[in-house]
Amino acid sequence: MGIKLYKLISLIILITLIFLIIQHLRKESIIKEINSKIDIKKYNIPNNIMRLVSNTHVSPNSEKIPSSYKLVYEMNFDCSHCLIDLKEIYNFYIKLSSIREIKFCLITSIKSYDYIKFYLDQLLKNYDIWIGYREIPNNNIKLYLLDDSNNIIMAGDIIKYPFLKDKYIKKLKKVMSEAVKIR
Repeated sequence: MGIKLYKLISLIILITLIFLIIQHLRKESIIKEINSKIDIKKYNIPNNIMRLVSNTHVSPNSEKIPSSYKLVYEMNFDCSHCLIDLKEIYNFYIKLSSIREIKFCLITSIKSYDYIKFYLDQLLKNYDIWIGYREIPNNNIKLYLLDDSNNIIMAGDIIKYPFLKDKYIKKLKKVMSEAVKIR
């Protein structure tokens, strides 16, 4: 009886280890696939960027976005799933901004200011968002973390692959520590 129980426990441990190894390899494969899809190293922020802040009833400011780190989300405001994802991504932005000052940018196809403001007011209580307009490419990468020169630090869909949240945080902290070493 004792030997059978020992063999059963050993088999369960072995299966668990195999599962964890496969899961790790899958995550690494996803990261490699994302990195291979990034054909540019520098993100092009549109020139028509404007700032929208909650609880303001003024026209959007057409000012230049400050040179800072950015979390950029490319989305279509006509996509109901994208609107739902926006709330989770904005909450993730708040978490990132607690680590380092960072701006949140939405890149979307052209919609009216009132249309976008309506949805933002419905989805987010307090927001300070930079919005730029252009056609959204049909690729799976919709979220980018940029440094202050708009170089892509990290990219990937945290909704589809939640484990990427930790990768974003680690990458941001790593870049920050490297910047401190350079100074």
